[in-house]
Amino acid sequence: MASSMTKVILIVIGSCILAGLSFAQSKPPAEGWPIIHISFEKFGKAIDPLAEHLSEAGESLRSKEKGKDVWLRFRNNSKFAISFATDSMYAGKRVSIYQMPDGSKVLSLVDGAEVSMHYHVEEKDGGWVPYGLDNSFTSWLAPGRSVLFSVRREHLSNGRLIYVDFNYDWEKADIYSNNLAPVHRSEYYGYRLEQDAK
Repeated sequence: MASSMTKVILIVIGSCILAGLSFAQSKPPAEGWPIIHISFEKFGKAIDPLAEHLSEAGESLRSKEKGKDVWLRFRNNSKFAISFATDSMYAGKRVSIYQMPDGSKVLSLVDGAEVSMHYHVEEKDGGWVPYGLDNSFTSWLAPGRSVLFSVRREHLSNGRLIYVDFNYDWEKADIYSNNLAPVHRSEYYGYRLEQDAK
């Protein structure tokens, strides 16, 4: 009886160890970051969405302007292209053709392009903060690339957070009814600014 109980205990312990190893191997890479995430880049002057043109070049110049607002980097470390909303369309040297797994082609922002991101602001209690334009354009980001975008400093104050909605390339042809489309979002919390900016 004692040996049977010992075997059961050893089996349970072994199962827990294997489960722990499996969990450890499934953690996101690179210091615990999610595969798609937003990180702090620098302080500077934020882009004004109302001053944006219908089409922009996405040149890496505006983040160099001095200011107290925040520039963040949106990274796509997944193996899929992702789409998200921007306040302008982007063309020229800051985009390149990317071929989807299904053979279709899109213009993807190049690594390091600066964009006017269509982001959302949320209060500490979950309330919505009105900001930005009603209209937006769909931009694509190929695997392994990142883009810079600016956020007004007050949008990350008083416990607020900002987030960016995105979709994977394999969702682009799907038609969802009753608002049942999958929701993906990447968040950046205001409280992280103090530690990230050190």
